Amino acid sequence: MGEVVGYECEKCGYRFRLGLGVGGSFFIETVIKVENGEFGEEAKRFFNEHSDEAIEAINYEGVIMRCEKCGEYESHEALTMYVPKEDHVMSYSIPSWDLWAGRYTRYADYPHKCKTCGGDMRIIASDEPIVCPHCGEEMAKSLVGFWD
Repeated sequence: MGEVVGYECEKCGYRFRLGLGVGGSFFIETVIKVENGEFGEEAKRFFNEHSDEAIEAINYEGVIMRCEKCGEYESHEALTMYVPKEDHVMSYSIPSWDLWAGRYTRYADYPHKCKTCGGDMRIIASDEPIVCPHCGEEMAKSLVGFWD
């Protein structure tokens, strides 16, 4: 189940909402988009080359991203691609993110682009503060709801 979070700057009033996590049909929708080339040729090639592993080897979780150029925030599927380590035996189950570290090696990061300015986006770590792109103050977070 995914969640919707809101951020608000108490100094200037700027606010936004983002959908994070994974919903029930999110995985299937993401795989279809990758297979159809909607996330670019590198993701499609990866999926085709690693068809047995790719179902477990694309992080399709919705994450917070920040533009390196203009500072705006967006939520996207991470789409970080991984290949199984040689000694990994496929389980054909969808692993949780914390299980990936010992089982997979990072293959490539999807190059997300900002919808506002076209700049490069980067994933924000869960412990990293969200800072207002307009005035630089740390923003307050609130849980708005859940989605599936």
